[in-house]
Amino acid sequence: MTRVMTLGEGRIVQISVSPRGVPKLPVPRARITRLGVEGDGHRRVPYHGGPERAVCVYAMEAIRALQTEGHRIVPGTLGENVTIDGLSWDEVVPGRRLLLGNDVLLEVTSYTTPCRTIMRAFKDRAYGRISQARHPGWSRLYTRVLAEGVIAAGESVTWGASTGPSSPPTFVEPRQSRGARLIYMGTSTGPQAPRRSAAPRQSRGAPRYADRLR
Repeated sequence: MTRVMTLGEGRIVQISVSPRGVPKLPVPRARITRLGVEGDGHRRVPYHGGPERAVCVYAMEAIRALQTEGHRIVPGTLGENVTIDGLSWDEVVPGRRLLLGNDVLLEVTSYTTPCRTIMRAFKDRAYGRISQARHPGWSRLYTRVLAEGVIAAGESVTWGASTGPSSPPTFVEPRQSRGARLIYMGTSTGPQAPRRSAAPRQSRGAPRYADRLR
């Protein structure tokens, strides 16, 4: 029986893990703990993983759009653990919470920093295409785990309730275009809008995510 999604609900397209590095490969289900996805590993542990970067999330909508630009990307290629579909990716920002299935609650902590390990997936090796500083809205996102559990591909993804105190979300992308800096303020009492100190520079011909999907 086909499950019909309701307004404000998405689904888990793929759960991806690997013993070390990328690409990450699909698994039908996985246990999510405070330290990440069981069975998943990282090449450069100081820069990946840990409680504040436990689960990496990306949007299927963004992957489809990147494919139309000629990039050889499928779920897991860029190292995300959970690929989701159906929610507005523009609204998935630091401070927002996502409920995966019935039990697993994630809170977005920061944008990721693209590195050279994924450059072969991109046309002309332009892995900066998913840099938040250069192309706002196209970045993968790191999350912390607020409630552990088991998730499976095809399960729902909905907005999680933001209740109780939480440490402020952070923006961790050390390499930024000159003159651009994003600062996220406040706690997770709801969606937090970025306070921009300067408009980020964007390469010519590279559309913003929201415009690309219209």
